[in-house]
Amino acid sequence: MKKLLLYFSLFIFNFSPCSAQDTLFLRNGNKLGVSVISYGSEIVYTIPPNDKQLSISSSKVSSIKYKDGFIYKNNNASYDISTIKFKPYMVVSAGGSVPIFTGYGGNSYSTDQFGYGYSGYAYNGSVFSATAGLSISKGWELTGMFSYIRNGFNATAVMQETAVLFVDYYYSYTNLNLENANAIGSYNYVNYSGLLGFTKSWKNKYFTIGISLMGGEFISTMPALYGTTTNVIYNSQGTYSSTNCSFTMSAETQKNLVIETGLHLDVNITHHIFVRGLAELLFSDITHGGPYQVTVGNITYAGEYSSIDSRNTNLFVGLFNATAGLGYKF
Repeated sequence: MKKLLLYFSLFIFNFSPCSAQDTLFLRNGNKLGVSVISYGSEIVYTIPPNDKQLSISSSKVSSIKYKDGFIYKNNNASYDISTIKFKPYMVVSAGGSVPIFTGYGGNSYSTDQFGYGYSGYAYNGSVFSATAGLSISKGWELTGMFSYIRNGFNATAVMQETAVLFVDYYYSYTNLNLENANAIGSYNYVNYSGLLGFTKSWKNKYFTIGISLMGGEFISTMPALYGTTTNVIYNSQGTYSSTNCSFTMSAETQKNLVIETGLHLDVNITHHIFVRGLAELLFSDITHGGPYQVTVGNITYAGEYSSIDSRNTNLFVGLFNATAGLGYKF
């Protein structure tokens, strides 16, 4: 019986240093059961039952729980960048693009014939995007996106506005009075946007929701337009004569600032693969200011859009894009 009590006492004595120990809580989420010896720019400790002294930078430790229950929170230490886990991912997606604000932009100029604002008359179109992100910390990530956006547009309406608001006005001192402009063929705006900015995400076990704010460059291309129009000349007797003529507008490519704000939802399929749905707004502007040419008989009238009085050609562009695609987490 005495030997049993002796063995039990030795067991309790040897076990107690292991059970009564301090705990280091690291900023990367791990924790260590140790015996703290000293604290400063570095924390010196041992790992019972060994007595070999080890050390760790205090910037890597968020708090210390001592064996007596006291907890020290290391709030003043500078954040250690080595604790950041960079997690890159990529998403490829496609969807629809819907012009807003009077059909691809408008300005403050208004006429009885064309209503409020000069417009680009864009239709609904398509968008293809490639997105790359780098998760940094606490749901924040650096995000980049490249998009190809294609919208058809009413070329006849664009040519009619050009003829009446700009060509006729510019040549008001001549016998040029264009009516009934009509485009030949169908046309598309082709746009590219390159964006860079930040995303903030919140996640649970099954999905992640996030918002983004990015800025960058918007490259817009309008193709050359070909069509016909009628030159109508009125005389003092109240009669008129009309002449059919050709009407062309040169292609334009321009670069402007673009701002994006978006809302996305990610649903995990596997550990690495996920599905993303994205709704975003793009805001930019374009300027219809390319050369035009009207040929009436043997006379050719050529020029460019001009900002006369309030007749500027700046368009405020707004696009609502809704896409879905697959992503991969590295």
